[in-house]
Amino acid sequence: MASNRAPAKGPATAVLTGALNPVHKGHLQMAHFALKHLKEQNYFPVRVILSPSHDDYASTKPGFVPFKHRVVMCTLACASSEEMVCDPWEGSQPHFIDYTGVVQHFALENENESVFFLCGEDHFKKCVQYDGVEFINRTIVVPRDKTSMSSTIARKMKSKDDLSHVVPNEHVLEYIANNHLYTL
Repeated sequence: MASNRAPAKGPATAVLTGALNPVHKGHLQMAHFALKHLKEQNYFPVRVILSPSHDDYASTKPGFVPFKHRVVMCTLACASSEEMVCDPWEGSQPHFIDYTGVVQHFALENENESVFFLCGEDHFKKCVQYDGVEFINRTIVVPRDKTSMSSTIARKMKSKDDLSHVVPNEHVLEYIANNHLYTL
């Protein structure tokens, strides 16, 4: 009996860049959205890389926290997942590299995989203004209604209890508190 299922397209990686300051549940919702989307498109295996940006970029954001803390928080956020990892490459470069360069790096590093840029709808609208259609075809856009949080809102929270509703897990929350980040 013939199967109606299309053959697997091979491995795929979605790369989520940004300050990730702090990484929060909305970022992980985006990652889960991408994983589901890639699986529905018959990619296997799939994974998402969280790629915290260089301090040159992140320092332009209110409530700046250095890369050394953001990469630890992202690593802690991904620790319980087999399909999500934090990669320090982007933030450890000598200068800021825009998301297109970051995605190209991961595409070259993983040449046997399909590599996609993962972003929210707001960022995508900015991308369309200066990127070509070829790059956009390798982009997974998460609609605004699929995420419930933003880093801007998270940085404004002043208590551990408030922040506990935003960050991905207790390990990230404890790291923030122990390092007195975001005035906790």
